[in-house]
Amino acid sequence: MLPLYPTTTESCVQFYHEVNMARDIEPIESIDNSHSAHYIEQCLNENQDFAGLEGVTETLITSAESLCSQLDELNSDLLASLAPDELPETERMLASMDNMLKQGGEIMPSTRPGSAEHQIVLHLRHELRQHPMATFYERGRLMIDFIGAVMSNDFAVISGTLPRCIVNVITVATRTGTIVALATLLRQLAGFALENNFRQLGATASLPPRVVAGIVSMLIGPALNLAGAVRDERNGTATRASRASRIAMGLLSAGALMAVASHRPAFTLGSLMGSFGLQTLTYTLMRDLLQLFFPLHDNGGMNAGGLICSSLFYGAAQGVLGVAMANLAPHSGAGYAIDEADRIAKHMAQWASDASLAAVVIQPDVVHDLLRSALNAFTEVFDDLQRPALMRWFAKPHDGLREHHDAEAIPAKSGVPPPRAQGVRIGLGRPRIGKGRWPTAGQAAEQFFTTNAMRTSYFAGVVSIALTAASALNGANLSHIDKILVVNSLVAGLVMAGYPAFIAAHGKPATAPCAASS
Repeated sequence: MLPLYPTTTESCVQFYHEVNMARDIEPIESIDNSHSAHYIEQCLNENQDFAGLEGVTETLITSAESLCSQLDELNSDLLASLAPDELPETERMLASMDNMLKQGGEIMPSTRPGSAEHQIVLHLRHELRQHPMATFYERGRLMIDFIGAVMSNDFAVISGTLPRCIVNVITVATRTGTIVALATLLRQLAGFALENNFRQLGATASLPPRVVAGIVSMLIGPALNLAGAVRDERNGTATRASRASRIAMGLLSAGALMAVASHRPAFTLGSLMGSFGLQTLTYTLMRDLLQLFFPLHDNGGMNAGGLICSSLFYGAAQGVLGVAMANLAPHSGAGYAIDEADRIAKHMAQWASDASLAAVVIQPDVVHDLLRSALNAFTEVFDDLQRPALMRWFAKPHDGLREHHDAEAIPAKSGVPPPRAQGVRIGLGRPRIGKGRWPTAGQAAEQFFTTNAMRTSYFAGVVSIALTAASALNGANLSHIDKILVVNSLVAGLVMAGYPAFIAAHGKPATAPCAASS
């Protein structure tokens, strides 16, 4: 560990959340420009103890000690995560940050020119020069943001394209891959169980609950979308892009409802969406619930070229995924329960009159469930990697970036290369688990009234249209493989069309550079 403040590490308080997630704390805001704050700053610069200062309140001293303690803790965590050959330059980077915290942005860094650490310090110096009258507390907040950004892969402590790409892949595979695999496995098991239970009730008795389940699965997404739109307008967070996105997703949901109503609505809405719809709803709710606690951020930003290309790639990936699942893991979910029950009843005369008897003997195929989980996780990991990479590729030097931690968003006069040359960086946000770290009401509302509302509307609309098309193709003179290709081509096109609305819905009004990330 490189102790930046050896005389002030006795009080270890979670100051990070106080200054980054609740910036309206009265003691901090009321002292930034006070005479007492300058006493603290002078004491810090002279490496004196805070105790015994005249005219300085106990609250002020505790706040200063907490800030220093948090910086010490972050420095220790950062250094502990590095290889031995990376320590010297990182220690010089932290020493330069220490000097800048004490004396401002006019201090020359001691890092090696051309290194990634040197670029980090230069950006910090640039930020401090933008606020020459900043106090110790304001500089300390910026310092906490920077060290946390280094640990979240917003900066390259390790140099080179290959190590950075490896970190990106590991980060996304660990977070998105694990969450999607678990949510997909639950989806397939829930779909199988629902369909099996419906079958055991019998065709007549199961029709009312099937229809209700199908209607609920198709309407819950639009309902969340509408509630989210009202919330955005009341909070003043709606943008032109978010409004257009919500309207576009609402039109997709309306189109799906009309498609279902146009062709055998009782069969599609009841027999199919009753189980497939709830199966999809299980996946979207579980995925967004888990992702609420494990946020992911990147420096990809948002631009039209990247959005169009990522939509094409994701849609194509979903089409390939559907074909792969149908051929490699057909014995999974509600579809397996339907097909297997019908097959058994067809070939066994004593069960020919009642397919519900066949459902009793069918068991889930866990191997195929796991295979579908792995395939879906691979596809979603690909999406989380390709989207920021394409956004970064098409970005222009003046494009706004999604995360405030992105220290590479430096004006051109600083000499930093344009976004395309800097490379994409993807990092895990601090897990929202534990005392003082649980998701706030605002974060939960944003997750479910924006992300989940759009995802549920998106997937339910695509699934219902695909099921309607599959039902319509039953009487066509096509082979089983041809039907799979037609349906999944339709799915790919729908995914491409809806993807821009899903992504653009998350655009919010610009916040201050030091605003906490969600």
